[in-house]
Amino acid sequence: MARAMPRLQDTAYPRLKSVLSPRDLAAAFTPTPDELALARRVAKGPAALLGFLVLLKLFQRLGRPVEVAEAPRSLVEHVARAAGLSQAASHTLEGYDRSGTRRRHLVIVRDHLGVHPYGRAARHAMVRALGEPAGSKDELEDLINVAVEQLVRQRFELPAFDTLNRAARRVRAAFNRALYKRVYDALGKDDLARIDALFISDLTTLRTPWNELKADAGNPTLTHLRDLVARHRWLATQAVRTEALASVPPVKLRHFARRRGRSMPHACRPWSHTSA
Repeated sequence: MARAMPRLQDTAYPRLKSVLSPRDLAAAFTPTPDELALARRVAKGPAALLGFLVLLKLFQRLGRPVEVAEAPRSLVEHVARAAGLSQAASHTLEGYDRSGTRRRHLVIVRDHLGVHPYGRAARHAMVRALGEPAGSKDELEDLINVAVEQLVRQRFELPAFDTLNRAARRVRAAFNRALYKRVYDALGKDDLARIDALFISDLTTLRTPWNELKADAGNPTLTHLRDLVARHRWLATQAVRTEALASVPPVKLRHFARRRGRSMPHACRPWSHTSA
């Protein structure tokens, strides 16, 4: 069963509040005198001026280009008032997002903010940044936060949230596959045969030793305690060399232990392409 996709609100990925108070608007979306002067130099007409300023303030806040049509009406009206534009100007932005004017404005906004567009260089920087924490962090939210921090630090605009999620999944899966291979290579033939035997079904019960291995202990009754002692003795016969796990970071051991209820024998093989 696949784990749920990380929620945007559980990460450091910038987003707009669902409701922007007058204080929020004043603090984050009021154009400065320099920004107003820049807008008046590069934009022709009230609609283009307002479009440029909304595009700029959204980019500043969210770290990426956002379509003006996605901006809350209260934000657009606040920017219009700050720029001395009539309320009618806030209703003339239809078509701005699909225009060549917006494309030209976006180049100017990036240059003004000193931000590089997201592309190959940003992807390489993000993957490099994810490589090290993939060994000490396992939650996708944590990896996404690392990617956001590094992209901002290196002055790259942020991609769509799903792009960060896919990158974090790929890097984590690649790291985990390398762990599987190291453990597999460290096991002897007897160890591998013992592990493979865990997944052979009994023709009568249709259960495998793996079902028994991952079963929870019963209630603390005398009968269950006897069963538990017998189970511990059986588990001792299934032991493999623990030094095979010496190279696995503790956070990964805990993560794999939590996943014991999932059926994943094939994931122990180094050639598995299953995302982990």
